[in-house]
Amino acid sequence: MTKPLPAPTLKDVAEAAGLSVAAVSKVFNNREGVSAANRALVTRIAEEIGYRGRSGRATIATRISSALVVTLDKYVTNDVFYGQIVDSLLKSAREESIDIDLALVTSNDPTSADYDTLRNIRVDAAILVGLDEAPVIDAVRSTGRPAVLVNGMDRKMQLSSVSPDYNFGGWAATQHLLELGHREIVHVTHLYRESLKRRMLGFRDAMEEAGIAFSMDHHVIDVGDPDLLTLSCRDKITEILRERTPRPTAIFCASDLVALGVMQAAASLGLSVPDDLSIIGFDDLSLAAHASPPLTTMHMDRAEMGRLAVTLLLEQSLASFNSARRITLGVQLVERKTTGPVGGIAVLPR
Repeated sequence: MTKPLPAPTLKDVAEAAGLSVAAVSKVFNNREGVSAANRALVTRIAEEIGYRGRSGRATIATRISSALVVTLDKYVTNDVFYGQIVDSLLKSAREESIDIDLALVTSNDPTSADYDTLRNIRVDAAILVGLDEAPVIDAVRSTGRPAVLVNGMDRKMQLSSVSPDYNFGGWAATQHLLELGHREIVHVTHLYRESLKRRMLGFRDAMEEAGIAFSMDHHVIDVGDPDLLTLSCRDKITEILRERTPRPTAIFCASDLVALGVMQAAASLGLSVPDDLSIIGFDDLSLAAHASPPLTTMHMDRAEMGRLAVTLLLEQSLASFNSARRITLGVQLVERKTTGPVGGIAVLPR
């Protein structure tokens, strides 16, 4: 009679995974100190060889095998910024054997029919891309599934998130203009999301540190509808550049698309960029380098955001931590040709 094979041991799992017994033990006991990739590897090997632990039952945490990615349809169809994030996210999910369903919504109103898929979620987890409005976050929380925000943040820290350091980015962009001698600086934005508000706060901090009395009414221009950025920026900024005294010598724009509208406004008034007006954007889209003149902007690693979102979701599913985490990525100044030292004030036609 053939003897039954001995039950797989912790050492067997460690040898098959190429890890130490201590590292594998941390995975089974939900302790920190093991990467998401290695946790996933240990999970897979334990399942394949039938490791059950000393108790005779499975001791490893449940791993996410499917997730719902929720984002605005315009972000996928015609948005270079979010397109790169989503592409990276999908690639990372495939590498981790996570099946992805994509839910495209037309608004950020969670009561709309667009969000039926989220309310009746059938997958293990959710990833929200470019959505961080409080009602949407509350709707995700109500599902009880693990979730991560990408390029967004939850002020209440209920959900984990991956995003650029918006506050520092706003401060650094403004600091660049201040170092060039500018003092009449305005920030052009559309304050409908937490991420944009934080860029504005970074702008405010830099201005106040430079001894400039900050005023929302004077220093911040909200162009409103984010779907009409270039058009609304051009029209509003044209009026401000023509009528305001003293005229701004530099403009920090909340995005590269906003900056393009500002550049159009300057051109329509015959202002030279950067001789008469310095302009800095935020995002470093591919079109920024090809603008005329090439746009100075703030760069962040969008592919890294997508990759880290998957890593963070896996770590949550393996219960390596219970509280929400906020991963903040650095941003860097990319100095091109739209910013320069403060110059003379050009006389505009009326």
